Amino acid sequence: MTGSLFSVNETGLDQKMLSPEEAVGKLQEQAELLDFEGESHVTVTKIALEYVVVISPDGQILVKPLWRFLPGENEDERNFLRQNILGIDAVTGELIWEERGNTL
Repeated sequence: MTGSLFSVNETGLDQKMLSPEEAVGKLQEQAELLDFEGESHVTVTKIALEYVVVISPDGQILVKPLWRFLPGENEDERNFLRQNILGIDAVTGELIWEERGNTL
């Protein structure tokens, strides 16, 4: 696991975050929503707590904590698939599965 230490009070997060084990459970519950383009399974070899920018239903731009599951058998495969965001919102347990472009 990788990440940084931070204070929940300083970031304004007022809800309990899911543990990595709880996030895996949420991912398993929602697995039927995933489309791996013909693949019957995907290997995840790394999990990281990251922050992702999302747009809320009312148009607000939010930064949310995310348990990110990095698909790939090794570092090369993980780097190749890095633009694919496969994760669980660390507060709500919502599945986030999308491809993001390379932006600066």
